[in-house]
Amino acid sequence: MKDNIYDLNSERIERVSRNYSEVGRFHDRCRQFLRVAVNLGYTDKLIDKLRDKDTKDVIVSGDTPYSEETHERELMIELSNVIQRRCRSIIDSAKECEEKGKDKSIYSLSSDLDLLSSNLSSLAGQKSRLSDYIQDWSRLNTKTYMHKRILEGVRFYLNELQKNIALNKEDREVLKQHGIDYRYRLSGSNNCRNRKINLHYHINDVNMKVFMCNDDGIIDEESSFIVPYGKMADGTAYPVHIRITYTMDDIIKVVTNYYQDIIENGNDSDFTITNISQVGRYGTPFKTVAVCNALSNKGMNIRFPFIDRWGPSGSQPCFGEMDGMLYGALRRMNFVDYGTLLRSWVSNFRVGYTNPYVQPNRLYAGVPKKYGQLAENLGQNTADCRRTFINSTKDCINVECVLMKGGYKDGPRCDQYTMLVQNEKKAEKDNEAKQLEEERTRQLAQEMAIEMHGNNDTGEWHEDEEFARGPLGETDF
Repeated sequence: MKDNIYDLNSERIERVSRNYSEVGRFHDRCRQFLRVAVNLGYTDKLIDKLRDKDTKDVIVSGDTPYSEETHERELMIELSNVIQRRCRSIIDSAKECEEKGKDKSIYSLSSDLDLLSSNLSSLAGQKSRLSDYIQDWSRLNTKTYMHKRILEGVRFYLNELQKNIALNKEDREVLKQHGIDYRYRLSGSNNCRNRKINLHYHINDVNMKVFMCNDDGIIDEESSFIVPYGKMADGTAYPVHIRITYTMDDIIKVVTNYYQDIIENGNDSDFTITNISQVGRYGTPFKTVAVCNALSNKGMNIRFPFIDRWGPSGSQPCFGEMDGMLYGALRRMNFVDYGTLLRSWVSNFRVGYTNPYVQPNRLYAGVPKKYGQLAENLGQNTADCRRTFINSTKDCINVECVLMKGGYKDGPRCDQYTMLVQNEKKAEKDNEAKQLEEERTRQLAQEMAIEMHGNNDTGEWHEDEEFARGPLGETDF
């Protein structure tokens, strides 16, 4: 990836961060304030310092998070004085009307007073809104400052991400040694909502060790067993695929959350983001999806214990006790450590401690004798086992399933195996009956043929032998 991700998407980043920082909302309110100032007839040069002459946009520096003495505050003071003077003028006019009221009609006097009252009420409303505008200008300055910091923070985050996802040759070799294929891709269009950065970890030949530990955390190797995640045509187990997706908007949101918190707490010294760990607790700008799609010898889906659903579209993984380690590696952008942790995640199942979506006995047929007592303790969902793996009793025999014996009077402990035996016996009897019926049908057909054509052994002539004697009368009988 040669081009800079931030530069390619700067328009989208500017637009979204402006929305998240609320700069636009307070900008509009301050423009409204300037329109009030103009409507009041106040055209002092202070307005020109606060509004661009050409674009009419509000000018605010945003160089510091908090502004004490600013041009807008000066203008507000002057506007307050203008409104007060106008209010006094209206009050004086009312008094004047009262003096001259003796010479006017009641209707004319009422109209004058209504007009003065309306003007006074309007000015009073403008006066009351000045305090709100003062807060708006202050917040606009803070939001503008924050917006600038957000842009800097997003640039830093994306530059760090772009640098770290491009693993060097040595790092890729480390992942290869763990049987992991790694790659990254950009999806979507630049400056669009769907712009994403996707990281892919393809974990090959997944074999899971199922084990128990003692109180000291030491693995009981004698009772552990290893089970492959299905079996492909080349004899290796199926892979598990992990996809991590960073979205541009989520990155902006995390950086915004960081600056909002820092500004609200007034901690100026920590404003600039210089380390990814600074934003770690403000959210995760990525989503993790796991894909498992192994098939049994019957072509049925084999679910993986730590993945919610089977299928190529992927679903939520369960990292269990490794959740903190895996997400910690992602927050540090250590994508090599993340890969090695993934290999450990798919390769270990601690019985009695791990809480999966499905138990590991869903990975294999029956309860194989070679897996030992631990597999027997785990048991088996016999209905699911038959549906996924078993075609006939031969499959049970091939895996040496211990559930074929050990039940009542040393009979099978597996009801599915019992049904298979009964079905196969019935099928065998049906097949024998069919063969007997076919034999009887064949014999009956032979007997009918003999009746039609005769039998040379009994001295009877066949019809074709009569024709062979020649024309009638040429041969004596």
